[in-house]
This record gives sequence, C-alpha cells and structure tokens, in this order.
Amino acid sequence: MQKLPKLCRQKSKVGHRAYVKIQNKKYYCGVYGTSEAKENYLKILSDWTVNKQLPLTSKKPVPPKVEPQKTVTIKELLSAHLVHVKSYYVKNSDTICGCVR
Repeated sequence: MQKLPKLCRQKSKVGHRAYVKIQNKKYYCGVYGTSEAKENYLKILSDWTVNKQLPLTSKKPVPPKVEPQKTVTIKELLSAHLVHVKSYYVKNSDTICGCVR
C-alpha cells in the first residue's frame, strides 16, 4: 500500500509555510501549525486519494496568448539609444561624452 504524503514545513525568515509534495510538486497549505494549513492539507489529500490525481493537474493547461512582437532593426535600436544617451549623459547643460553632438 502506498504511503500518504506528509505535511512538511518550509522554514523562512518571514514564517514557516506548510506544504505537501505530490508527484514532485509542492502544494502550499498555509502557515505551518495552523488549523487552516491542516484543513487545506486534508482537502488536498482527499482530492488526491479519490482521483489519484489533483484537480489542478487533471485539466490540460492552456498556454497564455502571446502577442507577436514587432521586429526592431539595428538602425532603430541605435537611434533610440542615441536619444537616451543625449538625455542621460548631461552635466551643466553640456554632454559628458564627446562623441555625442
């Protein structure tokens, strides 16, 4: 018979967090030692024992929609950088770098 995953503690400077590790994935339950963490742990275990799989992983993940990016030429990139240099490297109304006019 397979053992049930244990409720574990993750130590941190802020506080200890409770988690359960199922199929090499951590599911956080809340602050370690609280009744909320214990309840969340039992809920995750009950879902896992009934389905032999967590509801979070049973559905196929939907990839996020990615907008196509605009292609930038080297000329556009250098032009934008030159605008930045002219505004950033200024001291007493004069450019610091002698190469920028």
